[in-house]
Parts: sequence; structure tokens; C-alpha cells
Amino acid sequence: MQGVDKYAKAIRENKEIEFDGFVFNPLTVSDYELYYAARPAFELLQSSLPIKLARMSWLPCLWEIDKESGSKLIPLVLCVIGKALRLPETNGGYRIEEIQNGGELKGFFFPDLALFMGIQQMDEVRQIIAVQNDYEIPNENQNPELVEAAQYNARLRSLALKADFEDHVYSVSANCGADYDEIWEWSMRKFLRTSAAVDRKLGFLLCGLTEAQGATYKHGNPYPSWKY
Repeated sequence: MQGVDKYAKAIRENKEIEFDGFVFNPLTVSDYELYYAARPAFELLQSSLPIKLARMSWLPCLWEIDKESGSKLIPLVLCVIGKALRLPETNGGYRIEEIQNGGELKGFFFPDLALFMGIQQMDEVRQIIAVQNDYEIPNENQNPELVEAAQYNARLRSLALKADFEDHVYSVSANCGADYDEIWEWSMRKFLRTSAAVDRKLGFLLCGLTEAQGATYKHGNPYPSWKY
């Protein structure tokens, strides 16, 4: 994501990012349901889709998928954007108007900001929101089958755990000494990276104890350092 390197300091410090008059804030842990619901839209691998969709820009691609399948990818993306822009909520949603011309999607108008966001801007917004919140935009040049296989294996591992997000927050709280209630106000990026740091620390300790007993790992120690 070289195009967002200019935002690196703000991303590292979990601060807002300004782009074309819009000011984007990171999602917080309390937004976790929206965060995970919208993930498939932001992490879409277009090269795995039919050629017609694969050649489109990201937003028109989502729009066509919603029309053909009845999915709600665009509404989820707009909810994330509305939350990131901290727009006022109205009846559980945001005032965002879809702009079309001749049946073709051109972008969205934000009445509360008096700003328009076009198709090309949305490509940049996708990257900003992704890096702010630790979404992973796939490399479209990768083998789609390998990417899908990796995503499938990750889903299988998560299903086996029967994860509960509240338990996840409590675990991070217990292991890093942060107050449980305060964690809900953390950015999702800070939370996920802190959780990964806890995993590395515990994995490093357990693997070190295992090797101290003379055991070895077929493919090498999976946690050779607690830092990285």
C-alpha cells in the first residue's frame, strides 16, 4: 500500500487522516460487529471474480455484486465510512446519498459535510480505512486459489475456537494490564496489534519451555522472538 505511506505517522499513532476534505477516524473496539461484518467488502479479492467484475474499480464491483446476489456490501462499507467520518446518526444510519447517471454509479454525496466522494476517491478511501483498521487488502496479482485456501483455513481455525469477542477483550485486559472498560474505546488496530503481541509473548515463553525440555519443531520454532 505505497499510496498510503504518507499517512504512516497518523496510522502508527491511531490518529485521524484527512483526505480531500474528509476526515477519517479509526474504528474503535466497540464497533467490532460492524468491523467484522464489513471485512469481506474491504478484503475482496477481485481477481477471483468473473472477468467483468475483476476489471471494475472496487466500488462499482461491490455495487454489481449487491445487485446480482442481493448482498449488502455497499451498505456495510457506507456504515464504516459514516462511522469513520463521525457523521451524525439518524435512525441507526447515516445520511449518504447514492449518485447515479444513466443507471451507472458515480459515487456518494454526504449532505452533512456538503462533499461528494467519487469512484476513484473511494479506491483511496478503501486503502485509508484498511490501514487504519488492520484490514488486509489482498494482492490482486496473487494466485486467487491460494489466497482463498489460506482464508478458508483461517476460517476453520476460528470456528474451532468458537470465539467470543467479549472473552477476547477480557483476555487482552488480563494479559496487558489495561482496564477492560477502557479497551472498548481503543482503536481496532491498537486492540488487534496488542492481542497479537500477547500471542507472541505467550507463544515465545511456551515454545522456549518446550525446547528447554529437549523437544524440537519440525518447521522451526513458531515463536523465535517475543518482539516480532
